[in-house]
Amino acid sequence: MKNNYGATIKLYRGIVAGEGRKPRSDRKLFSWTSSSKIAKAFAGKNIGHKKYSLLSDSDVKAAIDRYQAKGFTSIYNKKYIVNKEQPKYYNIYDRYNNFITDGDNIQDEINYAHQQRIQANNDLDSFRGTVFEKDIPIDDIVWILMGGNANEYIVKGHSQ
Repeated sequence: MKNNYGATIKLYRGIVAGEGRKPRSDRKLFSWTSSSKIAKAFAGKNIGHKKYSLLSDSDVKAAIDRYQAKGFTSIYNKKYIVNKEQPKYYNIYDRYNNFITDGDNIQDEINYAHQQRIQANNDLDSFRGTVFEKDIPIDDIVWILMGGNANEYIVKGHSQ
């Protein structure tokens, strides 16, 4: 390894730590990875999820206004159509015209969907933990587990 990397190798470690939960440093061996992406996953970052596209507040209002004027609207891959038998209710369909459910307050329904998307995007931006990047001495590596696009390194004495 020293021939390939020199005396040290850059590795990453993701740790979830929050109130009441401190990273353990009393162990002798610690797991590190050669992939910052994998370390982010261990730190609690949702790396496999894409952000939702968001409409402006005025676009959301326009969708509500369109429903109130015409009895139907489409927003965020859902269709809202007034129930002709009971006009105080509307039916919700997915983008493939499959019935999902019904509702009785279009403004609350669409505003709620909009706020849920905003919150989901905010959650994707936040870490619950920390990613450490460190040049680890080759002599401190005890074991290497190889697989996929990253290796796991079992390292002695480097908790973070």
